[in-house]
Amino acid sequence: MEATFDLETMTDEEVVDLLGGDLDRLHRLLDDAQKRDAAFDAVRDDLTKEFPNRWIAWVQGGPVATADSLDSVYAKVDAEGLKRDSVVVEFLDPNPPILRL
Repeated sequence: MEATFDLETMTDEEVVDLLGGDLDRLHRLLDDAQKRDAAFDAVRDDLTKEFPNRWIAWVQGGPVATADSLDSVYAKVDAEGLKRDSVVVEFLDPNPPILRL
């Protein structure tokens, strides 16, 4: 049976414990992810021109894998020995849908 959690009713301490118990580490991970995402955003257009309609796994140094499917790009990430949470994985759509809010 899969565990479920109601984050709305959990205390901050319960959430931190659920996520590994080390609040400083969690802050560092979130900060690293925000910096990585911002760096990727800065090069997304160039990457989309170079690898249109492909999945990409990217780190600060550049692409580590591209593939036609999400499963294939993750297989390449795994083969490189990279942690999945250390890379940005995204589909590079040259004509992304317009979101209307």
